[in-house]
Amino acid sequence: MELLRSLRQLLAEIGWFLGFYFLPWDAGRRWLLLRKVKSVGTGCKYEVGLRVFGGDQVYIGDNVRLVDTLLNVIGAEIHIEDEAFFGHRVMLLTGTHDYHIFGVDRQHAISGKPICIGRGAWIGSGAIVLGGVCVGAGAVVAAGSVVIHDVPPFTVAAGVPARVVKNIPHG
Repeated sequence: MELLRSLRQLLAEIGWFLGFYFLPWDAGRRWLLLRKVKSVGTGCKYEVGLRVFGGDQVYIGDNVRLVDTLLNVIGAEIHIEDEAFFGHRVMLLTGTHDYHIFGVDRQHAISGKPICIGRGAWIGSGAIVLGGVCVGAGAVVAAGSVVIHDVPPFTVAAGVPARVVKNIPHG
């Protein structure tokens, strides 16, 4: 059974890779992305390195730039609003394992909290956003940051753990 599951996953990844290069127009890539997520708006751009686990709970708005993001939605939803964009190797991780459980049972003891990325937010390369977090509209998460608390709209958050370091003037 495990071998069959691994083979199915390998074939899906090969199909994803081939489809990315043989469906280069926006409508073709949107169709391909809809095989991995619940909904996606128009004008979404991504690279072949985009990885999605549990995608039936991912909602993507219009004109989103995902690049090679990892979306791990085991246990909760991810909502990415219009015009949000991501640097390379960003991770959105909704799930966590129960550290009170040991052995192989820990691998299956998963719970999760939702993630929301607001309109026009920018998540810098290498950043990690953990479950239960909302990044507000127009906010910036600096490269390499680990976000464990909400980021207010129109602020810059940086560090491990990320904290607000400045406000962004907006009109």
